[in-house]
Amino acid sequence: MTFIAGFYGATTKRDLTAFGPLLFIGLLAVILASIAALFLPVPLVTQAIGAVSAVLFTGYIIYDLNRAARIMEPTEGQVILLAVNVYLDIVNLFLSLLPDDD
Repeated sequence: MTFIAGFYGATTKRDLTAFGPLLFIGLLAVILASIAALFLPVPLVTQAIGAVSAVLFTGYIIYDLNRAARIMEPTEGQVILLAVNVYLDIVNLFLSLLPDDD
């Protein structure tokens, strides 16, 4: 899933920067839902949060690799930040796919 999303994000001709605010709102919603799930431990809610998180971080992989492909002459700082962003996207995607310890 990571390779397919990354390939699409890096090779698409579309500019996907408009999805940044939408992904951020989704991230805030997942964080709030995760906090609520701490107080209301319902197994279906935690599974739903995991599924939404997997889709969200797949979107972030596409978004970040699209941003990386659109930079014509990146500076060293930009390269480092983009690499860290993609790394965190992949780590969070895999963490969202792990089963809960319930």
